[in-house]
Parts: sequence; C-alpha cells; structure tokens
Amino acid sequence: MIIKIATFIVLSTLFSCQSNLTFKKMSKLDKGMTREEVMSIVGIRPEKEFRFQSKGKSYDVTITPWKPGSTSALALLQTTAYLKTQFYVLYLNGKVRYWGMLNDFSKSEDSEINDLANEIHAKTEQL
Repeated sequence: MIIKIATFIVLSTLFSCQSNLTFKKMSKLDKGMTREEVMSIVGIRPEKEFRFQSKGKSYDVTITPWKPGSTSALALLQTTAYLKTQFYVLYLNGKVRYWGMLNDFSKSEDSEINDLANEIHAKTEQL
C-alpha cells in the first residue's frame, strides 16, 4: 500500500508540471468572453463539446478535464473521482454564459442556468 501511495505521489509530482486547469485559471474567466479568450486562459483544448437548443436559443458546451494544478499534500490525497472532475463552459451566441463543474449549474441562482442543468447533464451522458 505504501508503494502505491509513493508511486502516486511521484507520478502526480511529475505530471503536475503539465498544463492543468486550475482554480487560478478558472477565476480569470468572465461572462461574455469568446471561446478564443477562454482557450488563451485555460490553455487546454476541450476534451468534448456539443451544441443543443433550448427555448429557442442555441447553446454550445465545452468539457475540459480538471486536475489539481498543485502538488500540495491535500491535492495529492484527493480521490480518483475528484481528479476526473470535468469543467464545463456554456456559450450562448459564441460568448461565455456560465462555467463550472456540472453540479455548479444545478446550484446556480440564475434560473436559466439552473433550468439548463438537466439538459446539459443528459447530453453529457450521451457522449
């Protein structure tokens, strides 16, 4: 067991130097940004993306894997599920409308975003 933990820590340290999506990068995002502006901040191409229609509006969603960008003890001890969390960006008319983890959408105080959460979740399940 100790060997597995040590291996995990060593590998995490080695791969932490790669470009990761971090809270610091996510905090620089703002409503109204273009996809190009988001990409210049995030620095990682989305792993998945899709388009859907809801109430006469066309939305685009990009999904990027999120990994801790630090090698702190807390980050290294997170579960595998935590390490596989995905980061979503919702675009309306080519501009950022909302971003966060999937569960953030369903907790949003913005009723439009809250209503879209189930649709985004269903579309994600189909990918």
